[in-house]
Amino acid sequence: MRMPDAFDGCSGGSASQVTEIFAVSSLTQTVEIFMTTLQDTMQQIGRQARQASRVMMRASGAQKTQALLAMAEALSAQRSALQRANASDVDAARARQLEPALLDRLTLSERSIDVMIEGPR
Repeated sequence: MRMPDAFDGCSGGSASQVTEIFAVSSLTQTVEIFMTTLQDTMQQIGRQARQASRVMMRASGAQKTQALLAMAEALSAQRSALQRANASDVDAARARQLEPALLDRLTLSERSIDVMIEGPR
């Protein structure tokens, strides 16, 4: 394994200094990988959204209505999974001490899920 660039030109130094430099370099590499992955994911989502918009642009009114009804049905069928995922998100946000107002906005109530389901109908 190649040592991080921080070691280039170093002479001497204690084992703890070497360990600390290696740990910081490893953390930096991990953050860079995460950001690259996040950026790639966001670009892929953008490409998929662009492709979907082109399909919807050519769709008839009846096809658009059918797509909206299918979305409403999918939301209804996945209500429990949506609630579990939201509870997990809220717990993570609470652990990060997110402001109460933002926690409220993040939390999906039964009513807000009902509104999401009824909206497309």
